[in-house]
Amino acid sequence: MKKILKFLLIPAGESAIEKKDVLSERSIERLRKALELYREEDIDFFLVSGGIFYPHSKPVGVLMKEWLLNHGINNDSILVEEKSLNIFQEVKISTSIVSSIVSVKQRGHLDKYSGTITVVGDEWYLKRLKTLVVKENISFLYVDSGYKLNLFGKMKESLLFSYDRYRRVW
Repeated sequence: MKKILKFLLIPAGESAIEKKDVLSERSIERLRKALELYREEDIDFFLVSGGIFYPHSKPVGVLMKEWLLNHGINNDSILVEEKSLNIFQEVKISTSIVSSIVSVKQRGHLDKYSGTITVVGDEWYLKRLKTLVVKENISFLYVDSGYKLNLFGKMKESLLFSYDRYRRVW
């Protein structure tokens, strides 16, 4: 019998924090949507992702974990990735974490395990992410947080999307 471990990935993305140790509204919208999904579905782990974007600041992943803890999520349900500084690193490190956990669960069990990652982000971030994700034993689902970018944000994300397609590394 195959068992699927379900992960909710909340990436930092661009504009993750407003100032030192303060999450942006964009990040908070992602966390709110993830919390809503967690309460509606059978999710095994949150995976919050993001490194240090301000000098002498906490990693964004740590700030997001604190937010989830303050909203009643059990510490054992939260995995933190705190090294990534861009979308490429978020995908690479997060999929590696999920693969490792699936691998550890698999050891000593007759059942087969696989992982599903539901990525919570806004439409622009998800559009960029979809061009990057290619992984063998992990399936990805995408959920729009509902956050709406202003005109400047849309222009910035469009440029980043073009750059991602040009730079594609996998």
